[in-house]
Amino acid sequence: MPVMSPFKLLPYLRRTIKDYNFWPASESDSPLKVIARDGVIANEVALKLDAPLRRKAHEDDTAYQFPLDRTVTTVSFENTFQTQISTAVANVQTAKTDYDTDPTTFPGLEATVETVELLVQSYAAMKDLANTRIIEVSTPSEPLVTLIICGEWSYNDETITVALTTLVTRT
Repeated sequence: MPVMSPFKLLPYLRRTIKDYNFWPASESDSPLKVIARDGVIANEVALKLDAPLRRKAHEDDTAYQFPLDRTVTTVSFENTFQTQISTAVANVQTAKTDYDTDPTTFPGLEATVETVELLVQSYAAMKDLANTRIIEVSTPSEPLVTLIICGEWSYNDETITVALTTLVTRT
């Protein structure tokens, strides 16, 4: 798939996540939100994107203190998606075996197939963008990790597409 214009890519990503929007590396519901923004996503910007997500995750906790020890890490776009897609495909194979044995396990098969669809379509939409990367904002003081998937429209253009969510990685 060739690189889409920003006017087509953002709606495509939003349609992709409309039916099934759950990043599989989380222990809780983690819907992705797709936005566009101008400028490079440096550490300071990642921290600014993290702040409202972290506040929203704690909206019912009036005593919540915003962590000051957040760290920003960049991980490989390719490796992350390759790992997630491989795991999701293996889960489909297991769910299909379960379904063959017990048809009442169909909801599990359906969910695993939807996970593969979300990952494959998101990867396909963003893989040809320039400077694709995944940024994680975490803190040792809580189990939340903000996941920021981003890439630039071109090497000369700083308009970025961003899919972001808050993951729960440990309890």
